[in-house]
Amino acid sequence: MDGGKVILRQVPEHLWHYIALLGFGLIPFFWDYAFWFIVCSCFFGIFQNFHQISRTNLIFELKKDIFVIAFLTYFFVNTLVFLLQANSFEIRHLEPWFVGLLMVIFWATVRCIKTEITYHHAALSVAVGLFISAILLLAQRTGFVFDLEARVSGLTTGALVVGLFYGLAAGWCASLLYMNKARYSPPLGVCLLLLAFICATYFTASRTQSLFTFIGLAYFISWYIWRTKKFILIIYAILLLIAAPSVVFLIESYTGGSSFMRVFSALKDIFADGAPQDSSSNHRFVMWSKAIELIKQSPMFGYGTFNERPLIDHNNWYSHNQYLSWLVSGGIVGLLLGLSALFFGYHQFPLGRRKGLNIKIVMLIYFAAPQLTNSDLTSTSVLHHFLAFLSLLKYDFEDPDKPRG
Repeated sequence: MDGGKVILRQVPEHLWHYIALLGFGLIPFFWDYAFWFIVCSCFFGIFQNFHQISRTNLIFELKKDIFVIAFLTYFFVNTLVFLLQANSFEIRHLEPWFVGLLMVIFWATVRCIKTEITYHHAALSVAVGLFISAILLLAQRTGFVFDLEARVSGLTTGALVVGLFYGLAAGWCASLLYMNKARYSPPLGVCLLLLAFICATYFTASRTQSLFTFIGLAYFISWYIWRTKKFILIIYAILLLIAAPSVVFLIESYTGGSSFMRVFSALKDIFADGAPQDSSSNHRFVMWSKAIELIKQSPMFGYGTFNERPLIDHNNWYSHNQYLSWLVSGGIVGLLLGLSALFFGYHQFPLGRRKGLNIKIVMLIYFAAPQLTNSDLTSTSVLHHFLAFLSLLKYDFEDPDKPRG
């Protein structure tokens, strides 16, 4: 036992933190492998720094997760009630919420461990993983290394979720880099946001993500110009915002892709009076209309998460709109708790302590808005991965501008 303690002390104190942060950047490509890589790194950190964890600190950290805990507890109880009313009881329907509650406690325990890592270095660590993911995604998409279906951008998951987490991680990194005084930080943040846009178009074929990652890029650039008062940058910003979609369009023209152009077909389907021309839009309109009819019949508490797909009765799919999914499965209560889990509890984030970029806007653009056309958080693995990202957003890294005492 003593020998094991000696070995643990010989490991650099914050190395496991950097390894875990790198894993967050690798999630867009390695998915479950990267997630468990992060979990194992954090387990090692807990064992190495167990003396720092106290009941007082754990309760303090769990207070940051109160909205997430309420969200998970409600859907656990809601699903259990509907399961007991059903003819067959399957424990797997309770697994996402029960394991989610355990994961919240785990991430709160990890946050109890104090670190001297600054927010800037944390962002750089995740950024390294994102750049590696982008290179591997390109290698896979072109068939240079990985012999997989072109539209499947990650090793173990679908393309849409890959782009979703890439955008969220890039937005988090860029938020921190923009607040740093180093000259290279803003350009590096722009590069990450550009990669998120390319990932959402060329890599994932997601129209909604393409649109909102482009809006996110414009938002970050506009905020930086307003903050620095360097209005000459407006010319460069306009050129960049024209060049980014143009390059993607040219790439698709030569490779036979269609994801970027489908953004315009989707917008046309939304505002046109006739039948949707795009099959994906048509499927979604059918599912949304069925979901709305179901919501009218049971608006307050819904039908339970396991009942959504059979009730929608369309290719065994969910509603393809996270907010309609929450309404169908959990009613108005479920929707309110889901929105609370998304947008509240970031008080420790440095952007919440000073004027500047707002992490809630980042969450809106890169995660909440794309959920208008997908029900990703209904998936077990996506929910658990997202809980890890929520914990990262609430982690109190060292703030160089915060007075020490």
